Amino acid sequence: MKKVVIGLVPVLLTGIFIGLGSDADTPNVAVIPTKADVTNTPQTEPDIALPLRTTDKVSASTNLEVKSSLFSDDLLLGDLKRLKGEPLQRSLQAFWTHCSGKENCDERLLELQQRLSAVNYDLLATFPMRSEIWKTVQSTVPLTNDNTIEENIAIFKRYGEETWDDHTNVVLADAFTMLDFKQQAQQLNNVSADIFLSEYQSLLGHWRQDLKVLALESGVNQYEQGLDLIPPSFTNEQRSIIQSQLANYYLEPREAEQVLARERAVIAQSEKVARYQAALSSLEASLESARLTTHSHLDNTRWEEYKAGEISVFRRRFFSAGTD
Repeated sequence: MKKVVIGLVPVLLTGIFIGLGSDADTPNVAVIPTKADVTNTPQTEPDIALPLRTTDKVSASTNLEVKSSLFSDDLLLGDLKRLKGEPLQRSLQAFWTHCSGKENCDERLLELQQRLSAVNYDLLATFPMRSEIWKTVQSTVPLTNDNTIEENIAIFKRYGEETWDDHTNVVLADAFTMLDFKQQAQQLNNVSADIFLSEYQSLLGHWRQDLKVLALESGVNQYEQGLDLIPPSFTNEQRSIIQSQLANYYLEPREAEQVLARERAVIAQSEKVARYQAALSSLEASLESARLTTHSHLDNTRWEEYKAGEISVFRRRFFSAGTD
């Protein structure tokens, strides 16, 4: 398994992988126009986490299980004009899910061909094929820690273009925005601790038009992203000061309390895991010693039973009341 570059995907994002289409299998249709430069692409590609968003207006992408009463070609045409990135992908997938259920994809494509530009028709007609290729490509893209983030971004964009061709900038718009933001954010590694907050504020200001795509609209997300971008070279004291500055600037009092409670819970859990691992290691060392001395007379089967029993008793005791 190849190493994924550290920091390429923001930790705060809890969205979905940009594997175009749903997790369900792509609908079978009678005719799907093909393109040689797409079908002959044996490339592979990365997983980039993006936030799952909803559009402000009702569109064909509202739900992949589209009801007949809600879906229309007019909605799809509108989506092709105004949507980009993942919302556009969902809309295209909705079309194929719907027409596949009605078994009229060929007929629908012929009707829509008269109303679409050549570029948009090609995107619609080849979407199932390209999205299947892209899912495969993403999974094995050669992003490694040996490359700079700039090199990894260039690799991702190159593989995207080999799959999506002229549609790349539209279909992968939000992914490219995410990657470009991460690239610019690397500049914070070169600032001093006393100006980190102001530089971070300037960064968000520069990207204010794309905060929704970046899932950075809320103060909590901006706070957490700021924490993620604190340079590892800063001391614990500097990190603590910056964390306090970020909390004071981006969090409401109640949010700050909730975040602090979560952080304390994470620290407590980490400490408990560390205690567990240390105690388990000590027990295993004692058991290995016993195997050579007091319990050397046991055959392998009886020894493994005894060892499993001792570990089971240890776990029950450790996780009983009073171990937190």
